[in-house]
Amino acid sequence: MAPHPLPQRLRRVFHCTEADLRYNRRGVLSPRQRRRLQAYRCTYWAGIGGLAGTPVGVLGALWGLNLRRGPDAWLVISLLIIGWGLAWLLLDLTQTARQSLREDLRANQVRVLAGAVRRLPYDPADPTWKVWLNNTEVTVNLPQYLALQDHFACRMFCAPRFGLVLAVEPL
Repeated sequence: MAPHPLPQRLRRVFHCTEADLRYNRRGVLSPRQRRRLQAYRCTYWAGIGGLAGTPVGVLGALWGLNLRRGPDAWLVISLLIIGWGLAWLLLDLTQTARQSLREDLRANQVRVLAGAVRRLPYDPADPTWKVWLNNTEVTVNLPQYLALQDHFACRMFCAPRFGLVLAVEPL
């Protein structure tokens, strides 16, 4: 008796029947199996995209729901809802933290230790940063950043409250 063209594991994954195996003895998937494989791939990518909160995940989910109906459709919908919820929560926390750090800088409540300069991430609406260098307020423009590198040793690190901070220390 000739062995089946598809291994037992693949037959279990794609729910192959004897009719599917008779469709093509060379081991090529039948149109039904191809559609099922496409739906599986789409379901998994939609779940990953949904958890990441990306528009690709939404498109993949809609495509997967069109190809495949059943319990997996509810799984994709729930992953999308959870992913978008987490994305909005993280965005809200980040915006709140940056706004708080910006207010602290404007109120001169952020002091610098050991001659470091702290600034906010670049904002196109306001290209200047008011920073403190050795307890002296300094206004820095973005084009001056390269000139700053000539006079200071620059290093980047993440501040508490998710604000990006540039530390500039005198050489």
